[in-house]
Amino acid sequence: MANTVRVALLGLSPMMRAIVNGMLEPQPDIVVAPEERNVPDIAVRDADVIVTMADDPSDRVLPKRLLGFLDHRVIVVDPHGRNAVLHEPQLTATHLLDVEPAQLLAAIRHGRPSPLH
Repeated sequence: MANTVRVALLGLSPMMRAIVNGMLEPQPDIVVAPEERNVPDIAVRDADVIVTMADDPSDRVLPKRLLGFLDHRVIVVDPHGRNAVLHEPQLTATHLLDVEPAQLLAAIRHGRPSPLH
């Protein structure tokens, strides 16, 4: 598929991984990298988008570390799955409050979703 988006799920709780994976799996243009327990950098290196989890999604430490050597987007979701922040290679951040599946899919596919609700 020409416009396939490769997604790596990194550091998600089992429940959050199941929710995000279940949302992404039926999307024909999105491929979720297999979970590499021993070598997570393989999935990360080949990804277009990384979805990860942190108590404070707006904290830029983890995304900055991931974006420091790769050219992809990082979406950080809170542990409850209610809020997320899209961090992009230009070190911009877009808050996705009360995140809905459509917003998360738009952020994965295109970067900054428009419009944000």
